[in-house]
Amino acid sequence: MAQLGKHFQLSDPHLAIMVPSGQQPLFKNRVTWAVTYLKKAGLLQAVKRGVYQITEAGLAILKQDIDYINLAYLEKFDAYKEWTGSFGKAEAHTRNRGKAGGKRNPGGTDRRKSCPRARIHRGRPVGNVEAENARAV
Repeated sequence: MAQLGKHFQLSDPHLAIMVPSGQQPLFKNRVTWAVTYLKKAGLLQAVKRGVYQITEAGLAILKQDIDYINLAYLEKFDAYKEWTGSFGKAEAHTRNRGKAGGKRNPGGTDRRKSCPRARIHRGRPVGNVEAENARAV
């Protein structure tokens, strides 16, 4: 993680920004998800814990003239589509379990009352949060 932070010239304050739940640094969260997506598409493989290698398919992608890899691009890969296609089944199971009395956000914070920085990162308005909270109750 530290090497990536240096590569992208991220300052310590930027690296210290936490996800809204406060459980993990935002940068680490995003890198972890990126690695997961690339592995599921077959473009990366784990060599050992925390060490990844670009697969042959990944190397072939790097030789193409593309500016970036995003989720829409990953839809070209059957393994990725198969993985994301399994979400519908899991979501249906979660919804059914939720109807039986589970909590929507167990142990989490009330997102309507989150700090302005977290609201900015989620693309939410920052102004007059109190009025927004009053409407939501």
